[in-house]
Amino acid sequence: MGLFFISYKHEDKEFADILWRWVCTQPGFTGWIDFDLIAGDDWEEIIDNQLEEAIAVIVIVSTRMLPSQYIAYEWAYAFGNHKKVVPVLLESVDRTLLHKKFEGTQYVDFTAANPKDPEDPVWEILLRALREINDKHDIPSSVTIAKNTILTSHTQVEWESAIGELFDDRSEHATNALADLLGRISNPRKRVSVALAFAKKTDYLDAKCIEALHDGIISEFSIGEAFEALGRIGTDEAIAKLIDAGGHFEANSSWHQALLIAIGYSASKIASEYLLNEILAKGFVQMALDSLDRNCHPDIAPALLEILLKPETSLRMKTGLATVIGKFGNASFVPELIKLTDQYSHYANFLDLESMGAILRAIGKLNTEEGNSKLHWYLSNSIYHQFYGIITDSLVANKFITRLP
Repeated sequence: MGLFFISYKHEDKEFADILWRWVCTQPGFTGWIDFDLIAGDDWEEIIDNQLEEAIAVIVIVSTRMLPSQYIAYEWAYAFGNHKKVVPVLLESVDRTLLHKKFEGTQYVDFTAANPKDPEDPVWEILLRALREINDKHDIPSSVTIAKNTILTSHTQVEWESAIGELFDDRSEHATNALADLLGRISNPRKRVSVALAFAKKTDYLDAKCIEALHDGIISEFSIGEAFEALGRIGTDEAIAKLIDAGGHFEANSSWHQALLIAIGYSASKIASEYLLNEILAKGFVQMALDSLDRNCHPDIAPALLEILLKPETSLRMKTGLATVIGKFGNASFVPELIKLTDQYSHYANFLDLESMGAILRAIGKLNTEEGNSKLHWYLSNSIYHQFYGIITDSLVANKFITRLP
């Protein structure tokens, strides 16, 4: 639905009202006029938003509008943003007094018409002019209405419902509308809601919403959802913004844990470095390891191996580290892992069955000739009988052996 902005001098309000009502009754059209502005509204922002949303500006031309700076601003905005301007001549005016931008613009002449007569031929002339403009802007009316509601509504239920409509609409128009709204909304609660809808709608593949998500967190709106969205976007920029925003809640352990979970959605180096630092600082170590288990940058894996090899590292931490290394390490890690399993074999109970099993799985997942040979040797050693299932599963998966009877 094409939105037409009506620019007029308030002394011409009677005709402006007739024109606006006529526009709104035409199929596929809607009009905007400033009648609904109320005390306390940021009228400059509202008018700018409507000008941006409009596909054209209808200027009511009269002698009274000539000195108006507001009307000049409105038509100049339209010309400057490559929007159509439709001058409607309400009375005879010396056209040399109009700005040269109007030269060559086709006027719709109401000077000899009866505006109150809907059958007057001049309305058909205006209709053809507006249809020609509207046909070039085939945005569905539902998208235009929803977007306009989000921009202008002060009622949370209304604008949240409109955001939901754009989210559910699978058209590119709806996605573009959400993207455009990100740069035009100043209300942080509304803006972060639009950003979350846009992030989900684009499967977290478009970075346009990063700033709005960050600002929403700082303003303490939708913190958990915005954390997750930034983590899922996962770019260096998104994670940097996520870490920065998370710093505002460092003293809140619940939000800090939520931050660690969100960072785990990203495989970026900056995300893995942050989780590594959490481990080194002995903070929420297990949560950091769980996040690294989902995604870990390969450059961070050597540092994890170094921690694993330290005698003072707890057995529970060794289990988590070995699990991550098995997924994200490389063949060069295998000799060091074998040393650990050989070291444990000197103890009757291997100190800890869980960590030992995790290291054996890591050797299997890294799938090297040396590692597979060592695992195969363990099968014949009775000390390792408790890990028979882990070892055989790894060797069969690596096609080093067939399933034993």
